[in-house]
Amino acid sequence: MPITAADIHDNTVNSPQSNAAGGGIDSAGDLTVASSEVHDNAVSGAHASGVAVDAAGGGIEIRGTATVTRTAIYGNTVASPDGVAVGGGFRNNPDATSTLTRSTVTGNAVTGATAAGGGVSNGNPAAGSLTLSLTTLTGNLPDDCDPPIGACT
Repeated sequence: MPITAADIHDNTVNSPQSNAAGGGIDSAGDLTVASSEVHDNAVSGAHASGVAVDAAGGGIEIRGTATVTRTAIYGNTVASPDGVAVGGGFRNNPDATSTLTRSTVTGNAVTGATAAGGGVSNGNPAAGSLTLSLTTLTGNLPDDCDPPIGACT
């Protein structure tokens, strides 16, 4: 699915009973995003009946393949008070392959019982599963990348 010159913002995914993902974009196929902004989206995994609910991919959630170019990903949030929260800006799932080129990932945040990858979370640590090329990651909380990707930590 190609997305070009789009402004994807102010979307919310809230799931009290099952895992929640993909505040701005949730893609399981082939995705291309170019010259766009993905911002101020939110994913919340609030628990119900004492069951922890995980949350991921505040801006973009990838379960297939993705190429993101000249795109700003900012101000997205992921929260799961009792569960795992990952990928405030961008989440690359365990079976996904993604490339971010000439993009910025800034000011995104994750909060939860276990929180990581405020900017980018790579669930597939195999070499080459997530490539960052000329991409700036800064000011994401609690960290820019999880696990570390090159110089991004």
